[in-house]
Amino acid sequence: MATETAENRLRDALRHHSEGREKEARKLIRNLPPLKTLTDRAAYLRLKRALGQPMPEDEARLDVDLAKTASEWQGHYDQARALYLLGRTPEALEAALEAQKGGIEDRGPALLLLKIYLDQKEPDKAADAILATAAERKKPGGLLLAAAKVLGQAGHGAAAERLLDAAEPHQGDDRAEFDYVAAGIRGTAPADADQGKMAAAIFDKFASDYDEVLASIGNNGPQLIGKMLEALPMARKGSMQVLDAGCGTGLCGDILKPYAKNLQGADISVPMLERAKKRNLYHGLTRTDLNQPATIPAGPFDLIVLADVLLYFGDLAPVLTPLVQRMKPGGWMLLTVEDGSDLPSPGYQLGASGRHKHSEAHVAQALNAAGLGKTKFEMRETLRHEFGMPIAGLAMAAQKPMLAF
Repeated sequence: MATETAENRLRDALRHHSEGREKEARKLIRNLPPLKTLTDRAAYLRLKRALGQPMPEDEARLDVDLAKTASEWQGHYDQARALYLLGRTPEALEAALEAQKGGIEDRGPALLLLKIYLDQKEPDKAADAILATAAERKKPGGLLLAAAKVLGQAGHGAAAERLLDAAEPHQGDDRAEFDYVAAGIRGTAPADADQGKMAAAIFDKFASDYDEVLASIGNNGPQLIGKMLEALPMARKGSMQVLDAGCGTGLCGDILKPYAKNLQGADISVPMLERAKKRNLYHGLTRTDLNQPATIPAGPFDLIVLADVLLYFGDLAPVLTPLVQRMKPGGWMLLTVEDGSDLPSPGYQLGASGRHKHSEAHVAQALNAAGLGKTKFEMRETLRHEFGMPIAGLAMAAQKPMLAF
């Protein structure tokens, strides 16, 4: 379980507020311990004001601290983020530029500049800021690709293409993620369609700070799985055979454990599985490529969960079919996807993020084609926030028929 720090409580409160759950947000920040950074203090005071509970004395104290001259780039960066949250954009821009000078090897200042320029509807300046930072970095490929994703998702294809062109020479032999992102931005098929290679490349290097990054963007996937489990006719008997397919570092483990007699985790990334093992929640962990059915644990399972996994696939039927074959009659499958319910047929699309969106119709058809009945539960909520933008999520549940004819 995550440590109940003031920062974690604030993050959860911000997520609840963004989803319209003001009562929960107020409860979380009641008697909140002191926050350490200018950024967190600004976020807290902005939230209090939004909840109709302004704190003018605390705001005045923060103004005094924001006026102090920072001595290092980290201080300028903290100032810039706080000023940005408070809507003081010109001052935030000035502080971010100062932070960029000393924080060349940290992508934070450059990405904040990108966000400020995008808010000002100046995508070319945003790209220029990233290129300027990249020119001073020893290994600029990751920053260039991350910024290209943001520009592409914001609809600035030409600016994103500039960053892709600059990023490509720095990809080396391992360019699977680049190919997927470039395809999403350009609207083409990936040059390297090996989804497993792409996913492994991303998560092997992402594993060390995966939990922290997802917490910072308000990851809501495990909570959606929990809500479905509560809503469906499943008792917490601890008697079920459960597969957490695409378990990552085990963020769903605490939610699934009360239902499981035997909890198995499967993921394509060994470093992610190593982190999951440290949670001491799983009875077994297996390196699994969902594109390779022979690598999937045999089961049979009463419950299979796919939380934020299927967004790395296009057509879902070939992925779901071997999983359904490992389910017991009457077993359940619960999943989340990025909501693309306005997509035309075939109902899925690769985006600039390198991930797919799926329509409800496509997911339902894929579940049915894989051998499950009509979906028994659907809900929509924000999956996470990326660069301040909510990512719409769709959660669905279906049950395997008790009898086959």
